[in-house]
Amino acid sequence: ATSTATTIDFGSVPFNSDVEIAQRLAVDTNATQGYQVYQYADQQLTNVYGTEIEPILGTNAAPLGWTSACLGSAVSCFGYHTTDATLGGGSGRFSAIDSYAALSTDLAEVMHSSVPAVDEHDIIYRMRVSEQQPAGEYSTSLTYITVPVF
Repeated sequence: ATSTATTIDFGSVPFNSDVEIAQRLAVDTNATQGYQVYQYADQQLTNVYGTEIEPILGTNAAPLGWTSACLGSAVSCFGYHTTDATLGGGSGRFSAIDSYAALSTDLAEVMHSSVPAVDEHDIIYRMRVSEQQPAGEYSTSLTYITVPVF
């Protein structure tokens, strides 16, 4: 599986196997109080018939470990993890390597610095599908917004 600055392509996903893809975000700012990077999706991963890859149970405000967020009985699961361990307000909600959140159609913070910085962090997308998930091409559009803080 590959990712570029504009695409994340899982390709053919094997049944009942977790597949991960990372997308690296880079920020270079001289803003006196750093920056925040937000992400939002226009929808969950959806095919042309409106069928979704199910979002995991964790949220950006309260991420969960993968086995808690993607139950073994689930037909499918999709979520993300940010490698930025400290977000706004000193929150360490993604500090655990095994902490995942579902995509949101609202702004969700994925990177933060409280000082001028040159930073790189990965957003790791993880998916699992079972034989019950309808075959097809699933897509969404993700938007990242970087906000300098002065």
